[in-house]
Amino acid sequence: MLAENLGSWLLVLSRLRSLNYLDNGIQRRIAEERDFYLGNLLTFREIMTRYQRGENAFDLTLEKWVRIRESIKSALTISHFREILEAALIKVPFCVENQDNCGMCPLKLICSRGPEGSFGKFMRAAQAYSIAGDLLPKSTLLGLADQVVSQLESCKREFLEKMS
Repeated sequence: MLAENLGSWLLVLSRLRSLNYLDNGIQRRIAEERDFYLGNLLTFREIMTRYQRGENAFDLTLEKWVRIRESIKSALTISHFREILEAALIKVPFCVENQDNCGMCPLKLICSRGPEGSFGKFMRAAQAYSIAGDLLPKSTLLGLADQVVSQLESCKREFLEKMS
């Protein structure tokens, strides 16, 4: 209930902001509220810094997608869905390690750019949400994010089994 009321408030304020009816103080507050919801999305810099410090590539990739899934739950406006779309496009350490040679990547079946990969399905849906916003039910996008997370977990297990 609180999130819905806050979401309505944020939507009205963002529309007023676009019409230049708000002063800078209120605009900063809108940005803070947005960051409260979506500030948990990983950036490429953060992923690579943590990877270079020795964190596991699978764990970072999973964390990226878990955060995306959680952000979908609290997304309220079209701009939120656009940020989620941008976060999904951020490369993971496997892309850098393999120099975008997807054939060598352990995630190739998940993130193939083709229409059958989970990543491709998620991206097509996320593009629709970045246009329509919360007019569409979140369950579809959440389900696709869950699918990516589940497949990443399976991929990690299989990779670890091969390595042992």
